[in-house]
Amino acid sequence: MRKNHRLYLEFFDHGSDEDYSSEELKRIEERKQQIYRLLSDRSLFPQTASARVKFAMGVANLLLGYFGLPSKTYPIQVNTKGPAGFARYLWTALMVFGKHHPDGAFGHEAIVISGSSERYPEEELGGFWSTFSAKSLYETVFKHYLTQEMLVLTENPELFEGVSSEQYKTVDEQITAGKEKIAKELDKEKEKQQHIETLLNNPLLFPKTPSARVKFAMAIANLYLVNKEPPSEEHPIVIEIRNTGETSKIVRYLWTAFMVFGKNHPHAPFNHKAIVVHDCTFSEDKELGGFWSTFSKVSLYETEFKHHLHPSMLVLSENPELFEGISNEVYRTIAEQIRAKEEGPFKSLAQMQAEASTHEVPQNKGLTQASKMQKALCDKPSSAKTSSSTPSIPSSASDKETEQSALELAQLTEENKPGDFKQVFSSYLHAARSGHSEALVSLERLAQEANKDQQLALSQLYGSFFHNDEKAAYWRQKATEIAQPSFDIQFN
Repeated sequence: MRKNHRLYLEFFDHGSDEDYSSEELKRIEERKQQIYRLLSDRSLFPQTASARVKFAMGVANLLLGYFGLPSKTYPIQVNTKGPAGFARYLWTALMVFGKHHPDGAFGHEAIVISGSSERYPEEELGGFWSTFSAKSLYETVFKHYLTQEMLVLTENPELFEGVSSEQYKTVDEQITAGKEKIAKELDKEKEKQQHIETLLNNPLLFPKTPSARVKFAMAIANLYLVNKEPPSEEHPIVIEIRNTGETSKIVRYLWTAFMVFGKNHPHAPFNHKAIVVHDCTFSEDKELGGFWSTFSKVSLYETEFKHHLHPSMLVLSENPELFEGISNEVYRTIAEQIRAKEEGPFKSLAQMQAEASTHEVPQNKGLTQASKMQKALCDKPSSAKTSSSTPSIPSSASDKETEQSALELAQLTEENKPGDFKQVFSSYLHAARSGHSEALVSLERLAQEANKDQQLALSQLYGSFFHNDEKAAYWRQKATEIAQPSFDIQFN
């Protein structure tokens, strides 16, 4: 957009405008105001790491379109009043463009960002052979989410995940839509933090057995880490528990869980220096080993974790399984898992049925068959069953059609994805929850090869939905017979 290389944001406040038409000056002023808003409006900075990369690349795109190609002599100078972390993201985004700008390359000498107390580029720059350090935001976050589309300079780059530049034709339209979306993301993040607070400070939720405590701690650590930048010594995770007594033991479990994730994080490993514990009863020295070992022989990892860890616990998820016997295939949110634990596994499912019966949706008029099949998977369970051994008869033809649709979708899933056991089992589980007994036949067949949590989910289904205590007890017993394999992670 600029016709020269006097690269200062205030140029048009002080310089000559004789080379520009009134229409050009209007567009320049509009873009200037858009950039100011993006740099200063804290409510526009997304919550997740992937969305932050997209946002920073979009803002950098606009800045370069406004300023032109920066250089050491004429650097791009930006004063940002954005939230913590934004300046680091923006600096990294400009550095990425420095390697891919169509008019020429530029380095960190051409970028001056003020208005933030963050330390960069010192901690971001690499040595002689590398542009970025191993701990840089580029290596730990950016390179995992960058796309080719983000590197294309354009008048209307996409700024927010889920806000398409094809649908929202101007930057102002994107900002309006993005602000609403991020407000919802912030509410979701606050809700997650509230759940974490509940899990850490409610003694009734803290499990009693070592295997259950390992599962519980790994799930909470998962919630901290999912969709976030990996922690580091400069940007650590802080563990602080309000309650004392039995619940304070979670500090040791949670620290160990973070250490396990530190060796297995998909983007950037981290160690004990990235974990800060505010608890005088916890001794990190007792957990750490010597030169050749991460953990000591008396550490919680060696005495408990390595015997109860499972590879599935290392998969970052927004809904990790928190409790033994409460499947995240049945309880689709953290709130539902917590409620199930507080109320008891059987009572909670029955309660969900009762709640669903008081919030029935209109019949499926006007839905396509595919829509009905999808709806069958997403709906909550139907009202509680009246028979002690068999599900109730559907109240209408459309209810029966929904049940049949759920079963058909499960059968299609098994036919098309025979190797995806988890999805196949989950599909039949949903069909059974809609009251179709034929799905139970398939679940019985699949459950012979299912894992502990899947067998417990079937036990819960029999007990609460179909009131078949004999079957519920049988599959609960089968689940306890499955030996949990010892899972040892190789630490160097």
